[in-house]
Amino acid sequence: MITTKPGNGSIDLHLHTTHSDGVFSPEQVVDAAMEQGLRAIAVTDHDTVSGVHETMQIAQKRGLECVAGVEISAYSEEHGEIHVLGYFIDPDHPLLLKTLQHLKTVRLNRSVQMLERLQKLGIEIPFDDVQHLARKSSVIGRPHLARAMLRHGIVSSVNEAFARYLKRGRPAFVPKVGLSYQEAIETILDAGGLPVYAHPGLNQRDHLIPTLLEMGLQGLEVFHSSHSDQDVRHYRALVKYYGLVASGGSDCHGASGKRPPLIGTISVPYTLLEQLMQRHQAMPASVPRPPTSLPAVNAAVDL
Repeated sequence: MITTKPGNGSIDLHLHTTHSDGVFSPEQVVDAAMEQGLRAIAVTDHDTVSGVHETMQIAQKRGLECVAGVEISAYSEEHGEIHVLGYFIDPDHPLLLKTLQHLKTVRLNRSVQMLERLQKLGIEIPFDDVQHLARKSSVIGRPHLARAMLRHGIVSSVNEAFARYLKRGRPAFVPKVGLSYQEAIETILDAGGLPVYAHPGLNQRDHLIPTLLEMGLQGLEVFHSSHSDQDVRHYRALVKYYGLVASGGSDCHGASGKRPPLIGTISVPYTLLEQLMQRHQAMPASVPRPPTSLPAVNAAVDL
């Protein structure tokens, strides 16, 4: 699913809104994209597609090309967490919606458990406050807890909340549960989408790419705000080596403190979107999915 506008220019295919853990509404995302002179964007909220229609409708009115997307978290007991971007998905696909609803419940339960751990530390954060901060979001996650802690004066910044309480190894951290790598890729494929390994430079798990490729992976996010020039060259080479397609985006979640939003801050050529569309159109209706020994859904991962 895509709204189209011909032309050449920069794109940003990795953006989050208030429908997940972003601080920009869909309208603000489109406004920021227009201010940056972008030709195309993709809305890729974490484990939800609830903001896709809204963003695409606003983008279409503004003459901005917009791709329907999602970013799904996936886990392996052996290798940990990765994120898989899905482009050109059908945001109304029944199986996709059912799967994402399950992940929403999983995230909610995890947040409640972290609040309980904070309570044992003498830190009282009412769940209603967290829900209020996440009122426009379809999923509740650690960023919402961190913002609630900031609001209550427990910490002086969101980063401090993570550093002291919410990240792995800290007292309020709770391991994630969710989809396996194969389940995440299959979910995207079943919804008519094109699965892309998100920000591989952050994960440093290039050895997984052949396995992900067998599962139906179609691309790598070569351009990302965390990737160095060396990373870009490296993943460009891997895209060519494995016969994949490249993607790119800032992974903008909105403004953070004094830092300006990341949207449009990296140069991603429009030709990448054209190549993604060509790859998507060339995909078979059913992508072969070989057997795998990866863990089943709900396997806990200490991240």
